[in-house]
Amino acid sequence: MMKRCLYVALLAMMVAGPVHAASPKNGAKLYNVHCASCHGMQGRAEMPGVPDFKRHGLFKPDATLVNLVERGSRAMPAYRGLLSREEILDILAYIRSFY
Repeated sequence: MMKRCLYVALLAMMVAGPVHAASPKNGAKLYNVHCASCHGMQGRAEMPGVPDFKRHGLFKPDATLVNLVERGSRAMPAYRGLLSREEILDILAYIRSFY
């Protein structure tokens, strides 16, 4: 029984794929290029109608926020194909460092 559990655990790790540890440092670079012009240097919105990260925060799960960034929303363009999921996770890690 113990061997079977070990095999199942090993199989699960192989199928899950590599884990990405988000990099706020890389996220800062990407944020400054792709996000800061609308969301501000420290997450304070520069344009009307743009979410202010200081007020609204990012309390949704990563998967929800990644999908939002990939699809775009209102005036925000879709970033699918421009940023990888890992890069978006890096940006989220950077934004969360504002708090």
